[in-house]
Amino acid sequence: MNQLALRRPRRTALCLYLALTGLTVTALAPATATAQPSPLIADAARVSQSADTTKAGTVRVTGRASQSVAVDRARLVFGVETEAARAADAAALNARQMEATIAAVREALGDDAELSTRDYQLNPVYGELDRGSRQRAIVGYRATHALAVVADDLERVGSVIDAAVAAGANRVTSLSFESSGARAARLAAIDEATARAAAEAETLASALGARLGAPLEVSVSPESSGSAPIY
Repeated sequence: MNQLALRRPRRTALCLYLALTGLTVTALAPATATAQPSPLIADAARVSQSADTTKAGTVRVTGRASQSVAVDRARLVFGVETEAARAADAAALNARQMEATIAAVREALGDDAELSTRDYQLNPVYGELDRGSRQRAIVGYRATHALAVVADDLERVGSVIDAAVAAGANRVTSLSFESSGARAARLAAIDEATARAAAEAETLASALGARLGAPLEVSVSPESSGSAPIY
């Protein structure tokens, strides 16, 4: 019971970058033309023209851009799971192990470490199905509790895991990496993609003898990230 199934990561970082890739800005703008050539289609843009009237068409363009940012933060979630014959004993044992885990993580990261507990549960543990009564008897109780940790020093991630496990954590349910500069990088990518889309729209309109108006519709793709760090 409470056996740890965790593969310790190597501490040497091979890659510490996240790439915000595939960011797409699609712009739809009206184009007005008064020339008389036959309809022309170029790169998904179409302007319809007639000999004696002025008609408004549309130019649809897509701009793409990506930004790379350095990973500087890790998020970990540790789990403490305990079992006992009585519910009170399972809960008490879990509380002791969680308190020890919190103390060990604080010692590894410092008193200003960002920690929070969550997802506390206390549930009965059932035995085998009785063929006669068709029921399962309660054979014990299991308590589970999670500790979320934010580490701003990636060099300490390995030591934090070691400390938490030694203190009583028997699950590492989540380990993810992020960048504090991701938001700024996304805005920069949106700006770059928008500029590219606008430049393409102007070029298309000019080649077709048309004039662009204000954008009719602009859409931005959801956030996406590239590969996580490899350890």
